[in-house]
Amino acid sequence: MNHKFRKIMIGIVLSIVVLLPAILPSSVNAATDEFIIGADVSMLKEVDDIGARFYDEGIQKDALEILKDHGVDYVRLRLWVDPYDAQGNPYGGGTNDLQTTLELAKKAKANGQKVIFDFHYSDFWADPGKQIKPKAWEGLNHSQLVERVYQYTSNVIETMNREGVTPAMVQVGNEIPSGMLWPEGRLTGGEEGFAELAALLQSGVQAVHDAMPAGQEAEIILHLDHGGDNGLYRWWFDNITKFDVDFDIIGLSYYPYWHGTMSELQANLNDISQRYDKDVLIVETAYAFTLADGDGLGNIFYKNEEAVGGYDATPQGQVEFIRDLKNVIHNVPDDRGRGFIWWEPTWQPVGGDTHWATDAGKAYTNDTGAPSNAWDNQTWFDFSGHALKVLDVLDESPGR
Repeated sequence: MNHKFRKIMIGIVLSIVVLLPAILPSSVNAATDEFIIGADVSMLKEVDDIGARFYDEGIQKDALEILKDHGVDYVRLRLWVDPYDAQGNPYGGGTNDLQTTLELAKKAKANGQKVIFDFHYSDFWADPGKQIKPKAWEGLNHSQLVERVYQYTSNVIETMNREGVTPAMVQVGNEIPSGMLWPEGRLTGGEEGFAELAALLQSGVQAVHDAMPAGQEAEIILHLDHGGDNGLYRWWFDNITKFDVDFDIIGLSYYPYWHGTMSELQANLNDISQRYDKDVLIVETAYAFTLADGDGLGNIFYKNEEAVGGYDATPQGQVEFIRDLKNVIHNVPDDRGRGFIWWEPTWQPVGGDTHWATDAGKAYTNDTGAPSNAWDNQTWFDFSGHALKVLDVLDESPGR
């Protein structure tokens, strides 16, 4: 090869290298290069305040530090508007007001972790069975609620910006297959109610976009439960997308003892990511490491959940579950599977006092259930706070 020809060839190669990012398929982007390993630790401040201790290989450390060491790069935090009664008694379950959320977000950021804010638009737990309007919003009609959602959401994001914890992602509503802010934003079946719900969602979405610092964007998540139910997701998103609600990610809850098999989850993820041209993220999941009860006050997961879930309720069963789940997410076409978030892996049964609700919280939701930590056998730490083996496989490559 003569000198002149070699110079021409080098120039062509360099031109291809420079142009390569522009000619790659649009489905290949920076957002999908990162596989999210996350943890919802909204109970953590309450657990820490009561005196929980966490250990990794016998060494006591901060819980978030342990999670970070094992590959947890995202922290999800729920936000309630006013989780207190008229006398100032906390509702419990983490009592996740803005101050608590700020404190946890700052700890996560100092630890090098990104934050996902989960707006419940309620004073306490919001899920498919209840979406109670905040007490201060009770007298508002639909148009007033649309405005209040915008004001509240923008105020929260602006506060987080000032405090140095701008979110990477924002979830507008929590498990909302039946809508939110009932009755104005409630879905009652068929297509009825989607216009009203869409207006509330878009108000929250627009507030996030408007409140973000210049040059920054937070990805928007819309979140349903029953991750293996493709009919639910097609019905809901076929309708909500008619109203041009702006969002980036479909968030799913997937607990295999409630929400279908792994194959059903795989089929749903594959379908909805293609049908709506959106990334998918498991924003809630968990599985038990034992059938024992850490606080002796009752649990959600027992023998029936183990039988339906399909994995042994053992530390190794947790490992097998998370490996299979990661493979499902990695198998979503076009790198649309973004990752997973484990729900409350640090909710320790400390002194029997870290309950899902206080007496005030029970009274607010009119719930007669007994106060307990019903999640203590689905964490990533045993009842003494020692890390379980599942932490060692969180960031391993799929297919193991």
